[in-house]
Amino acid sequence: MDVAGITVGEKKLRCIILSAVADAPAKCLLMNTVQFNGRYGCPVCYNEGQVAQVSERGHSRVYPFEDSSLRTHEEMRNIGTAVEQSFIDPQPDSGVKGLSVFMKLAHFDIVRAHTIDYMHCVVLGVMRMLLNLWFDSLYSKKEWSVRSSLSRINEALENMKVPSCITRKPRSLDTIVHWKAFEYKNFMLYFSVPLLYGILPKLYFNHYILLVEGIFVLLGSSISQLNLKRAKRILAEFSIQVGELYGERFMTFNVLLHLSDKVKDLGPLWCHNCFFYEDYNGDLRKLFHGTKQVELQIVLAVSSQLKANSIPSRLQVGTEEHVFAKHLTRKSHLTRRRLQISSSMFPVGVLKQFVPEDHIKQAIEAEEGIMVQYNTFYRILLGNRLISSEVYERTQKQLSYAVLLKNGVYALVLCTVYKLDRYVLLRSNQITGIVSQQHFRRRNFVPSHM
Repeated sequence: MDVAGITVGEKKLRCIILSAVADAPAKCLLMNTVQFNGRYGCPVCYNEGQVAQVSERGHSRVYPFEDSSLRTHEEMRNIGTAVEQSFIDPQPDSGVKGLSVFMKLAHFDIVRAHTIDYMHCVVLGVMRMLLNLWFDSLYSKKEWSVRSSLSRINEALENMKVPSCITRKPRSLDTIVHWKAFEYKNFMLYFSVPLLYGILPKLYFNHYILLVEGIFVLLGSSISQLNLKRAKRILAEFSIQVGELYGERFMTFNVLLHLSDKVKDLGPLWCHNCFFYEDYNGDLRKLFHGTKQVELQIVLAVSSQLKANSIPSRLQVGTEEHVFAKHLTRKSHLTRRRLQISSSMFPVGVLKQFVPEDHIKQAIEAEEGIMVQYNTFYRILLGNRLISSEVYERTQKQLSYAVLLKNGVYALVLCTVYKLDRYVLLRSNQITGIVSQQHFRRRNFVPSHM
């Protein structure tokens, strides 16, 4: 593909594979290396690791911090070749079991192109381990345990209102065995710091902040070289202190040390992770309903979905069949934009006549002059973000009326007023004012890629 290419019409297309993403067990198969918990199990460096006792009869490989040399593509190729040429009882060398099929790809660096999936490494790895340490009854006598505050944190999670862009409402820690990766991620990035402040001992809280800050920086849409170096430093500091605070037996991960390098090579963490594929696993699961010929069921279901949009055009307009087909293929109500306020703002719902209170009327007329009639609506679609007003009664489980303005001021959307100049009425610190659409940031609290 990268040399010969393929011909499509009159064009010749060539492509190269830039990166590959997989969880740790699958990555070992792709790179043809030992398992991630084996000797020389790190896919990025030559850290051999040590065996530590984790229970009376159980042992695990840990990775105390050390300045190990990094792997390179050529070294991996040479080691793999040497292992495969050893006909008498070939053994892995420095964790390499042989040549990987990916080494046959031109322009593909077997080390630098394989990403570190932060969904499995950080969210389902480090974050899950920390929650287990803090709240599991097994560690209730440890100085880091906050199990006594479990009911307090559960109550806060269950009563928490989140923006509409956080699709999963927080659940209590009592249901943590059923938590999805998104729930661990949301807890780490958005909920944990205010919840654990004043509850987790200060030494352990300050240590945990290092992880949150480092990952948050590496998830940014734009990361400067200075921030990249800072993230690398604080994640290294976090990894080192795990052994000092919790014990060497919990130093079972060292890939945090290499996350910044992967971001430098491949882009922010949201560009290369398994969240996207995990979402599609759920979609695939809905496409079959039995254990026989699963692949055929999936193919038929996908084919039906692709053909669905063309069905209404083949039916007679006005018939029951045509109405039913149109109903099946209609788009979400959020995409039916009937009135456009600006290039990126659309009202959601029906315009209603609005009779403002005197202080609101004065604020509007100070900006707009005298208005004969006021119209209002309770929700707006700003870019791909749904923003509700404070008086919208159906958003009892969400808080989508808190916004961040470009001047750094946080405000609450009281309601939205429609006029030719299209201003949005905000309330900040109990002060009502009018702010035009260009003062909005293109997001509220949560970036879309996180």
